[in-house]
Amino acid sequence: MGDISQRVGWNMRQAYWDKLEREILSNDYDNTLIILDEISERICMFVPNRHDLHKDIDEAIDIDLIKQMLKHDAVDFTIIYKLIHFIITQLKQFDCIEDEPYYEIWREQVERRLKVESGPEIHKILPKFFKECFYRIEKVDYNIKLFRESEMYKNMQERIKHRN
Repeated sequence: MGDISQRVGWNMRQAYWDKLEREILSNDYDNTLIILDEISERICMFVPNRHDLHKDIDEAIDIDLIKQMLKHDAVDFTIIYKLIHFIITQLKQFDCIEDEPYYEIWREQVERRLKVESGPEIHKILPKFFKECFYRIEKVDYNIKLFRESEMYKNMQERIKHRN
C-alpha cells in the first residue's frame, strides 16, 4: 500500500512542477512569486531571532522588485542569477558541512543552465531550482528537529536555564 501512495505522491509533486513550468512559459508568474516568498520565509525561520538576517534576506529576495520586473516585461537575468546564487549560499550556510560539495555541484549546474548562448530556458530552470530548494529546506528543518531532540541540546538548555 505504501508503494502506491508514494507513487501517487511523487506523481502529484511532479504534476505541480510541470504545471509551474507551463505557467512560467505562458508568463504567469503568480506561483513563482509565492514560491520565492515561501523560500524567503522558510530561510528566515532557520534563525527566528536574527532580524538582521531577515532584513538581508528580504532585500536580496525582493518580491516587489521581481513582481515589477515581471509586470513590465523587464526581466533582468543578472538579478535572477544573483537571486539564485544568494539562495544557494544561504541554504548552504544553514546546512551541514558534509553537504557543501552538493551545493557547489548544484550551483555549477544552475550556472551552466543560465549561461546557455541561446538564452536561459527559465521555465525549465526555475521549477528544478525550486524543487531542489525545498528538498534542501526540508533537510535542514529535519536536522534542526533532530538536534532539538538530542541530549546535547537538552543539556545546553538546562545550562542556559541555570545561568538565568
